[in-house]
Parts: sequence; C-alpha cells; structure tokens
Amino acid sequence: MALTTADFASTILTYKIASDTDADATAVVDVTGGSGKLYYVHIDNQAGNSSYAKFALTTSTITVGTTAPDLMIEVPATSVKDVVMPDGIDFTSLSFWCVAGSADSDTTAPAQNVTVRVVAS
Repeated sequence: MALTTADFASTILTYKIASDTDADATAVVDVTGGSGKLYYVHIDNQAGNSSYAKFALTTSTITVGTTAPDLMIEVPATSVKDVVMPDGIDFTSLSFWCVAGSADSDTTAPAQNVTVRVVAS
C-alpha cells in the first residue's frame, strides 16, 4: 500500500485527504483514524477493465470477499470518476478496497493499480 494522508492544521478547515496510489484487493483500513463524514472520492482506473472501489463505513475489520461494502463505485476501464457528496456521508470507520468485480465475494485485484483519494472530516 502507498497510503498517504494530509491534515489541514486549522480550526476552520478540519478536512483530511487520504490517497492510495496502488489500491487493490487488499483493504486500506481506518483511513482517517476515526469517525467523520466522507465528502469526496476520486478514483483513477487505468486498468483495461472496469474496477470497483468498495467502501466500509462502519467497521475496520475488513475481509475482502466477505465484508459487504456500504458503498460501491464502478469505474470503467481507463477512466477517472469523481464523486462529490455535498452533505457528506457519516462513517464511524472509513475503509476501502478495489477489486475487478462487483460481487461482494470478489477478491480479484484490478489489472493495474487504481488511485483512490478521499476527502473527509
């Protein structure tokens, strides 16, 4: 994993940006280190087939292929998708992973690395 995070050190802006440049079938667990709201997701899928970014909003105990995602975003082959949630989506623990198929049981890593960036507070 190549997970990096950045905090805004301000009482006005309390956002955290997390970026994983090699998202795959291994879960990135508890991205923000606690509860908050998810406001934005950027997914860059350069693989030659669709990839599915899956998010767990209530648990940091993830077993890819067993844990049912609370949110799933399909990204077609060689494309970028941005999802904005103006009011935010509440989470108690934000975790994510990317796989090649939409089924909850899928454990196949995308053909190439997928970049996932999130903005949360």
